[in-house]
Amino acid sequence: MTAESDWWRKLWQLKLPSKIKVFTWRACLNALPTAANLNKRLKTESFSCPFCAASREDIIHTLLLCPFARQVIEFTENYLKSFKSQNSVTNIRLSSLNPQHWLCPPSATVKINCDGAVFEQGMEMGLGVIARDDQGRCLWWSSKRITRGGNGEIAEAMAVRHGLELGARLGWSSIIIESDCANLISKIMSPDHDMSFIGPIVADSRTLAASFQLCSFNLVPRYCNTVAHVLAKSAVGSLEGISNLPAGAADLVLADISTS
Repeated sequence: MTAESDWWRKLWQLKLPSKIKVFTWRACLNALPTAANLNKRLKTESFSCPFCAASREDIIHTLLLCPFARQVIEFTENYLKSFKSQNSVTNIRLSSLNPQHWLCPPSATVKINCDGAVFEQGMEMGLGVIARDDQGRCLWWSSKRITRGGNGEIAEAMAVRHGLELGARLGWSSIIIESDCANLISKIMSPDHDMSFIGPIVADSRTLAASFQLCSFNLVPRYCNTVAHVLAKSAVGSLEGISNLPAGAADLVLADISTS
C-alpha cells in the first residue's frame, strides 16, 4: 500500500459526516468549483474571488488565504473556545453535602450562598446572595427584586449567576457556591448543552465559574441556606453592601458563626 492510498484510507475511516469527508477528498483533488477551475474548464469570464475580488480563486485561496475565509476560520476558532470555556469543568468541582448546619469555607476561600424566591403569582422574583470568609464574617450581601415573570427554577438560576457575577466583580479567585436547588446544580455541572428554558442562564454560569482559579458547587439543605433565603424573600429593591444586613439576616449570620 502506498503512502497516498494509506492517507485516503485513513480519511474515509474518520468518524466525520460523509459530506465533510467528500468535501476534503474533492479539495485534495482540486475538484471544487472555484473561479479558477470554472474559468479553465467552462471558459467563464473571470477567475477572481467573488468575495474579495483581489486574487485568483484557487483551492488555496478559497480555503486559507481569502480575507473572508480567514474571518470564518477566526470566528469558528473563537466560537469553539467560547463553547469549551462554557463547558469546562477543569476548575469546577461538585460536592453534595448533608451537613447539620452551615459550615465556614477553608482559608483563602469565599463561600457564596444563593437563593431565589417568587412573588405575586410569578410576576416578580427575589435574589438573595451572601458571601462569607473562613470566619463566617460577611464580605458582601445582595438582596435584589426583579420585576419580571418567572418560576422557582428561574429565580434559583438567576441567584446563582448573580452570586458568580458578584464573586467576579469583587476579584475573588477561589469560591464555593452553595444552593439548595439540586436540578440547577446538576445542569451547571453537566457537560451537555442545556436546552431548557434556563439554558442561557446555565451557560452564563458555566462561563463565569470557569473564570475563577477554583470554583466549587455545594448542594446543601435549605436549613444551611437560610441567610440567602431571607435575603431573597425580603427583597424590595436592589440593595447590597458589606454591613447593614436586612432585619433577620444579621442574626442568622451570627447563628451560623456560633454553630460552624
